[in-house]
Amino acid sequence: MKNLFKLFGIIALAAVIGFSFATCGGDDSGGDGGDENKNDNSNANNEYWRTSKYKTYTVKDGVANLAGEGVYNYITDRYTSDTNNERKYTITYTSYDTTTTSSVATYHDTRNGQTNVSTYESATETRTNIYTYDSESGLQLEQSYTSTSNSGGTTTTTSFEVTYNIVLLSDADGVKTYKVSYKTYTYNGNSQDVSARNYQECKIQNGRTLEQKTFGADGNLQSTDTNTYPDNAVIRAKLPYFMLNSYSSSKQTQTVELLSDSETELVIRVNGFWNNVLLQYYDYTYEKASRSK
Repeated sequence: MKNLFKLFGIIALAAVIGFSFATCGGDDSGGDGGDENKNDNSNANNEYWRTSKYKTYTVKDGVANLAGEGVYNYITDRYTSDTNNERKYTITYTSYDTTTTSSVATYHDTRNGQTNVSTYESATETRTNIYTYDSESGLQLEQSYTSTSNSGGTTTTTSFEVTYNIVLLSDADGVKTYKVSYKTYTYNGNSQDVSARNYQECKIQNGRTLEQKTFGADGNLQSTDTNTYPDNAVIRAKLPYFMLNSYSSSKQTQTVELLSDSETELVIRVNGFWNNVLLQYYDYTYEKASRSK
């Protein structure tokens, strides 16, 4: 589910380009459903559960309509450890908007030590993200981003480099709280002033981000986002890195329900609410797979 969840149109790129605050995202992949390439649910044969397909529905006046669906094709799926793994796959996405259209995108993630290289390639755009993580907290120390897109014959290139300050604020009952702020920020080769930018406080437990508070440069709290594990025992057992999101600033919340479960397939539904009104949901199908070492 990594790099996929787009509830209410909020995509990872939009969050990155905003540049209004530092990120609590680390090698735990945030609270967007979890990094499937972790090994916590693998057995001796290196088997685990991975996304095979999904469908997204929009809800209006209580009526659900199929908006699109995606199908995964895995090319490389290798796991040695949390800091030594690689995954490459394509997603064929079909949109059912005013017309039916299909597109294919390729994703490639390689983790080597504390560095992760993530690439995305479609017919109109290529993106590369290089993340460097702090070994103690698992949070991002550095990020380098480059995007090249083509629209109407015009090619546009965007790049930025960010480094972060990470300070441990507290450590109690296995929960560590860190302050994450901008150290440097360069956009398209030009250094930017970071003195007036927001900062975040991140609560981390067992490598997972439980809470992320965003503060203005003046120290006033602007928003609180939380990530929680689902109550369903089957989902927790088969998808130990799956978490639900709640965003106070946009009044967005999520719930999850188990639709079906077998020895080879798991299907769940993630519901997206705005101000307690259901607006969108995703049906994710997971397959049991074995990856190389």
